[in-house]
Amino acid sequence: MHKLKSIFLSVISILMLILINPLPVSANSTFTPSELIEIVNPYILETVRSYELKNESELISKIGSENVASLKIYLIEASKEKAALLRRDAVLDIHITVLRLAGATVDRYWWGTKIKTETRQVAINVRNLANGFSGTAGTLGMTAALIAAGISFIPGLGTPATIAGVVIGITSWADSTTWSNVSMLVANKIDLYQYKLTIDINKWVMDVQVYRHD
Repeated sequence: MHKLKSIFLSVISILMLILINPLPVSANSTFTPSELIEIVNPYILETVRSYELKNESELISKIGSENVASLKIYLIEASKEKAALLRRDAVLDIHITVLRLAGATVDRYWWGTKIKTETRQVAINVRNLANGFSGTAGTLGMTAALIAAGISFIPGLGTPATIAGVVIGITSWADSTTWSNVSMLVANKIDLYQYKLTIDINKWVMDVQVYRHD
């Protein structure tokens, strides 16, 4: 598994097939997104090709049948995505590609995606790229963000202007509002001189958290 991850971290990343399909939480649920993930994690069995649910009846007693039913549907889609990564024939996820080229580490889990920065410059790069990803900046803003992040050319994708047009034109695993939140939260941390950041984009409810890590 570690070997597979290292291969994907060294080549152009693959587009997640799930895109934006947040897992609904029951209206009667009193769980926060973080609590739900913490409760569910021990019940997820990850294999090379899939995510599987174990001890279903026990999990139902903890989060309810409605949440478990939604979770099972989600895991089917997450498994399809995982299989597509192994086949290496999915569409490129340009968002992940440029984030990695800008110096960020991007890892994916059953519940969502985690972006890490280690330096002030990388944090700034992520903020600028997130602002461009939000769509509010348009193609020119995305082009400027790519150049500012030190991305002048990507083999197979071309120049920043060409890449920007593709980025603006695709749907990816986080929507415009999410990327706007990422940009704002990272900017706030930079203002507080906190540059080593972890950004969790949680597809369960598209919750975004930014916090300092050592």
